[in-house]
Amino acid sequence: AFLSLVHGCWSAHCEEMLTLRSIFLYLDRTYVMQSAARRSLWEMGLHSFRAQLSARPELLAKLRDGVLASIERERGGDQVERSLLAELLRMLYDLGLYQRHFEEQFLAASS
Repeated sequence: AFLSLVHGCWSAHCEEMLTLRSIFLYLDRTYVMQSAARRSLWEMGLHSFRAQLSARPELLAKLRDGVLASIERERGGDQVERSLLAELLRMLYDLGLYQRHFEEQFLAASS
């Protein structure tokens, strides 16, 4: 249930960022892209979501543990929602949190 909630928040955030990006496409392309010091709306959205997750390390830990538990259940023969796992792992990668908050624990659990 928790993993689905996180995925729902991420999906809603991405949809909202795409809407904002569509509305302000001209501004994003002309004003922001001409200056290396400014980030695009999409990058700012990723930064915002990352900052919210990083501010709550217990959420990141619960997310990591939930994904690892799902992987372990799948390895044990249980049915898991692979698409949900793939989306959550992609989210961690897109946010730049995969290596620091997931990969090491995943490799340790896999050996």
